[in-house]
Amino acid sequence: MGRKSLFAVLGGAALGLSLFTGSPAGEKSKSSLKSFHLKDKENGVLLVRFKAGVTAEIKVESEKETDVDLYVIDGKGKYVARDTRISKNCHVEFTPEATLVFQLLVNNLGPGDNKSQLTHNGEEVVLKTQDEKPFELKPAAKKSLEIHFRAGQDAAVWVHSDANTDVDLYVFDKANNLVAQDFRISKDCFVLFAPKESQVFKVEVVNVGQEATTCKLKYSIDLKHKE
Repeated sequence: MGRKSLFAVLGGAALGLSLFTGSPAGEKSKSSLKSFHLKDKENGVLLVRFKAGVTAEIKVESEKETDVDLYVIDGKGKYVARDTRISKNCHVEFTPEATLVFQLLVNNLGPGDNKSQLTHNGEEVVLKTQDEKPFELKPAAKKSLEIHFRAGQDAAVWVHSDANTDVDLYVFDKANNLVAQDFRISKDCFVLFAPKESQVFKVEVVNVGQEATTCKLKYSIDLKHKE
């Protein structure tokens, strides 16, 4: 199992999916706005599709003087852009080589609560989800679940953990091939992938940290573009 490069109370990686053809390099689309009311040490997460060859621009403007960070995560668990300056505001730009779904994560480090507004020039992705019953994971323990995902629909899985430990997430197909993973150092996880055929997948949650935690898992039952 590979290790991760950054420890923070962050969400997991969103798996990017190639869905559209590109646009002229340097082109920018119109902006969309999303508001987050974030408690101290709380995250706000948004899934956004950015087009190939179009400069993606993301800004965060916050009301109060807390330290707010912004991360953009691709499907391979990599941070493609980030702004971790000590500031209440953030700004990043990057140009995707392919049209992908990215996770935008706004992290309020505090001290105190804040209200942040995120603007982006991509296309927001909206998901309907199903919650699993919370489960406890002791250090080095794992939990396996079987979840059916349909071909032709993007599949997403989230894990949120109560304790500040390190939790990993893996998804295997019926042939036991690894199809998605989030193994960064984080108490929370996220994956997004496109099943090639309808089948039952094994979803495995592993506590690789030193502290027991209670995990809440949810998964997508439908994925569509926001109208």
